[in-house]
Amino acid sequence: MDPCALHLATTIARRLSRTRIAAIATTFVTMVLTLFVETAMIGGGWDAAVDPQTLSAVLFETSVGQAWVANAVASTLLVRTLVLQPRRHDAAVTVASGLVLATLVMTGHAMKHEGLLGFVHQANDLAHVLASGAWVGALVPLALVMKGFADPGSLGQRKLALERFSAAGMIAVALTVLSGTANTLLIVGHLPTLWFSAYQTMLLLKILVVIGMIGIATFNRYRSGRRLAKDRAAAASAIRKGILGEIILGVLAIALVSVFGMIEPE
Repeated sequence: MDPCALHLATTIARRLSRTRIAAIATTFVTMVLTLFVETAMIGGGWDAAVDPQTLSAVLFETSVGQAWVANAVASTLLVRTLVLQPRRHDAAVTVASGLVLATLVMTGHAMKHEGLLGFVHQANDLAHVLASGAWVGALVPLALVMKGFADPGSLGQRKLALERFSAAGMIAVALTVLSGTANTLLIVGHLPTLWFSAYQTMLLLKILVVIGMIGIATFNRYRSGRRLAKDRAAAASAIRKGILGEIILGVLAIALVSVFGMIEPE
């Protein structure tokens, strides 16, 4: 990596260190609590969540338990990255985070299909969670890159980072849209148009949120991006505000998925 680009990457990583630790800790704690919540749902009450026999049955005799074990292993590996040397840290966090996201496929609607269709659906679901995770996850460091865009001393580094994100972002967005469309067709069989269906209503809201994210990203790339040469400070500020808007919408989309992902499609 170019020394200047490496310096910027190191600076951004240092500024995000506390955020990264908090995110990893949240992931691990959520993973632990999920077992008790799932057990309570399967066992019919919170008493089941603390019953050793019920916990054991859920953990070792259900697909939910198998998915939890996989998530626990991936989450533990993610925690392990906190003690790695800086040179290996970023790559390890990326891989471990990808594994955590991949385990989500094991509890999704894609698991209801069998055979070749099941394999295709699960592979598509995997592509969707990884692409969307990369898209939303990269927005936070990008916002920090744009915050210092007016600094002439690091302008070249930040331009390079913006160009690289733009290229990678287009791929991530395209994969997110294509895999999301395929998931909709595989689960619902058609576009979500039934307003009386809670699942389809929330799915439609998620689609609208993603369209909003794409609109902001497109505006940043083709409108605000072109203003950088003329009015760097104002254009960088506009792009950063757009990125913050994307982050908010991204969190909203994740919240919607977390809800309708537990609802039976209809």
